[in-house]
Amino acid sequence: MKELLQKIQACTTMPQLDSLRLELVQAGKESEESFRTLQQAFIKKKNQLQRVPLKDRTW
Repeated sequence: MKELLQKIQACTTMPQLDSLRLELVQAGKESEESFRTLQQAFIKKKNQLQRVPLKDRTW
C-alpha cells in the first residue's frame, strides 16, 4: 500500500493519476481500511492537480 501512496504522490499530471485507478481498486479490495486510505490520497492529489492554472497545464 505504501508503494501505491508513493505512486499517487509522484503523479504530476491527471493522465498519470488516472492510469492508477485500476491498480488502486484492485489493491483496495483487500480491506476497507486500505481502500479508504488510497481513496483519500487519490482525491487529495486530484484536487491538487485541478488547482493548477489552465495556462500551466500540459496535459
